[in-house]
Amino acid sequence: MSNRKAILFSFLLFLGFLSDAQQLPFNTQFVANELLYNPAIAGTKKTFDIRLSYRNQWVGFPDAPVTETFSMNYSVKNKFGLGAYIYQDVTGFTKRSNYSICAAGQIHFTDLTLSAGLSFAMVNYSVDGTKITTNQTLDPAIDRAITASAWAPDASFGLYLYNEKWRFGISGSNFIASSENFYKKYGFPGDTSQAGALQLLTHFYAYLGYIYGANENITWQNSLLLNYMVGPPIFLSYEVRCYIQQNFIVGLSLRLNDAVALEVGIISHNSLQVCYSYDYVTSQINHFTSGSHEITLIYSFDKIGGKAGSNGNSSDNSFKRRKYRYMF
Repeated sequence: MSNRKAILFSFLLFLGFLSDAQQLPFNTQFVANELLYNPAIAGTKKTFDIRLSYRNQWVGFPDAPVTETFSMNYSVKNKFGLGAYIYQDVTGFTKRSNYSICAAGQIHFTDLTLSAGLSFAMVNYSVDGTKITTNQTLDPAIDRAITASAWAPDASFGLYLYNEKWRFGISGSNFIASSENFYKKYGFPGDTSQAGALQLLTHFYAYLGYIYGANENITWQNSLLLNYMVGPPIFLSYEVRCYIQQNFIVGLSLRLNDAVALEVGIISHNSLQVCYSYDYVTSQINHFTSGSHEITLIYSFDKIGGKAGSNGNSSDNSFKRRKYRYMF
């Protein structure tokens, strides 16, 4: 498959997503948390890769979301990858905890690599009644002494096509469970099926990225992420990063009708990366918040001895031998 055909194919698929609110958490630095959105990312970084992130959203807004994530992936001879991630998303009196394992296989073409991945997860949803604040302190309609939780299975599938400059991915999550029920014993007599029902919607993602090296000291990374689910408006985010002398990161992120974010980061010993981003909210909620904060830590390395693996793809090898390739 030639570069031109791959780019055209990616563009047409991306338009398909466009033609056709968010139930799952989102990271401003989504380029550093790709595994959370697409299981096909497993095995496409360095041999071993660990990533941590913390996001404090809408600071100053009561019970605003706080998201913590941990992910890791491992490349086995550049033929397939294994990965896992955990995240906890807390919003007020509700909490969602996700425990996922991922597996992906790669097919190498002359100047492209195609990765296909699957993931399976168990997700826990919980509601803490003691944290609910009501206008009427002793509201008989709400039992504030009750805490409820429910487990639901989840499965995700994704495809990821990439080479030295281009990367394109499509994926979907919430393919198994359609709903989870809370407080079943409080249902109306004869009907407990809808008591505290939480409807789980399928999320679809499309990702398009382009990497441009102006010279050996400056590398630009452009990324576009789209999230679609039935009901809410399409979620669209664009991020551009500049890597300077393989030591510093500066970036800008734009989210449609939501926020503008600035990013700064450092890279140490070609394997450790720390990046901070600040979101300035542009929606109407900006009257109640000073913004959002997010920090990401990445530790990534090749095989023992520092020798990078070879996948039999000469064009891709030259890219993978770059000391900072794990960032992409």
